[in-house]
Amino acid sequence: METRITIIVLLFGISIAPLPVMAFQVAHQPGCNIKGNLGRHKLKLYYRPGHPTYKKVKINKRGEHWFCSEQEARNAGWQEAGSINGRAIKKSDDCIIPPQAPKGCAIKGNKSRNGKIYHEPCTRYYKETKIRTQLGERWFCSVQEAIAAGWRAPRR
Repeated sequence: METRITIIVLLFGISIAPLPVMAFQVAHQPGCNIKGNLGRHKLKLYYRPGHPTYKKVKINKRGEHWFCSEQEARNAGWQEAGSINGRAIKKSDDCIIPPQAPKGCAIKGNKSRNGKIYHEPCTRYYKETKIRTQLGERWFCSVQEAIAAGWRAPRR
């Protein structure tokens, strides 16, 4: 649900055309369960229920908002947290995609004693995971591709 507010701008005493401005919900309303949170680097990220850090994301009056749909969040200039392949990811050292990654294929497929595990950018072990192609490790372009090839997400 969005509310529109019209603002009249006066420039040197001259009335400029009304500008629509979107007002967002800071108070939670039923059915609006997408959290918009300002990241460390002032990135406007939204989190859907089921995102690994959804429960930790706090909504306060510092610029965070509730959204009723992903489309509403995107229209307001917010980006999905932790997404890849052309969409924003959080900016931190763990999110830097190595130069040897094929374009658009930033998911690391790693073999360990615990099996074949894939790691997405911005996850706990992404930065320290090295791809050793000689051991059958590889890059994936999507989570679906990794799962179809028999790899699983990390347990933590």
